[in-house]
Amino acid sequence: MVDISEIGITYHLSTENIISGQLDDFANLTKEFFDNLTKVYSQRGRPPTNTEALNKIGEDLAYKGNDLKKSLQTAIEQINVCKDIDKVKEEITKVEKEILQTHSQLKEAEKILAVAVFQAKKKLEAGKQAKSASVSCEDLIKFAFRISSGNSVEAPQDWKPGDPRRPYPLDIEMRSGTLGQLSLKNGDAMTVDENNTEDNKTGGLWQGTSSTDDKVHLATMPSALLSNVNKTSSQQANNEEVEFMSTSSDSSSSGDST
Repeated sequence: MVDISEIGITYHLSTENIISGQLDDFANLTKEFFDNLTKVYSQRGRPPTNTEALNKIGEDLAYKGNDLKKSLQTAIEQINVCKDIDKVKEEITKVEKEILQTHSQLKEAEKILAVAVFQAKKKLEAGKQAKSASVSCEDLIKFAFRISSGNSVEAPQDWKPGDPRRPYPLDIEMRSGTLGQLSLKNGDAMTVDENNTEDNKTGGLWQGTSSTDDKVHLATMPSALLSNVNKTSSQQANNEEVEFMSTSSDSSSSGDST
């Protein structure tokens, strides 16, 4: 039974269905042709009769054969088209993958650009604030001193990463160095100069220029020469102490003799 709703609807059959239907028709016509042919030639000794039906069946077979050839040709064309479609689909999948990769790269670039724009806006705002707010030289010097005192570290030449020693000299090492010794000697010299100034004020002239010249000369002297000068000064001090002790012993012996 045919449904009423299906009346007037055209159905597009596939090439496979068309070819299978044509093959069925061709098989039926072939069977009918051979059946009629056996009936016609089954009568012995009589000429064949009713050949018109055989001729009509033969024409139908030829017509169906042509239709079948056309259908097979269309099927071959459709197979080639399907192959081309498969190739295009493969290319489309490759292009889709490339599009997805470029899309992800564009997303990453968008994020990087957004961060860069945000930082640039901050820098522009900071620049505007710096232009609007003037900073004094004293504040700049203070901040420079803080930065230099907090971040400037110079390691010795033999120091390497992983060395347990500190990369900067300790307070004890600085005091035991040449600069520390110079500062101590300069402090002793200052005390001696103060005593000399008091003596000169009571009775005598003060020779301040020579002491200052000696200090400057010692400060600018290299370390090798400075060590030699220190040795000679210590030897002179020892000789003066020996002479003082000898004179004191002579005076005491003369007093005893009297």
